[in-house]
Amino acid sequence: LDGKYFADGITILNDTIYQLTWREKECLLYNRNLENLGTFQLPFNEGWGICNDGQQLFASDGSTRIYRLNAKMQLKESRQIYAGNEALRQMNELEFVEGKIWANIYQTNLIYRFDFETGVADAYLDLSLLRLKLKNPNAEVLNGIAFLPERDLYLVTGKYWDKSFLIKLKTNEAPNS
Repeated sequence: LDGKYFADGITILNDTIYQLTWREKECLLYNRNLENLGTFQLPFNEGWGICNDGQQLFASDGSTRIYRLNAKMQLKESRQIYAGNEALRQMNELEFVEGKIWANIYQTNLIYRFDFETGVADAYLDLSLLRLKLKNPNAEVLNGIAFLPERDLYLVTGKYWDKSFLIKLKTNEAPNS
């Protein structure tokens, strides 16, 4: 990657790799052999996180909004995301899983799950205890989420973390009565 870029989010849609740049307002495109396919200008301020649902892209810029885009990075719509009555701020890394988007909140140990269509968060993870397992004194923020569907596990990590963690989620639903 050219040194003029600070690359952030990345996703693969239809054999094209989309890599956001943080402040350069560009999305870099590659094929699966990492050959350069060009760039698109971002239709929002900064590139933070990106994911896809197999047909369209979703991106974050650190604001309270998530953007839905087509494969040419053209804005289709944006939506403000809420947890209760409060808009979620600094949504960073994104992962699309089973119809919902997971987003870590920058400079926290929280990951929220929300439905783009409603803009409502319906679950969150507090991963504060994972930080106790890190040995690197320079470990910074939580910012990596990947879903491994074949194992039904989430892989999470952070900047300068000396470990990555596999997480299995369980629901707290009440048994049928």
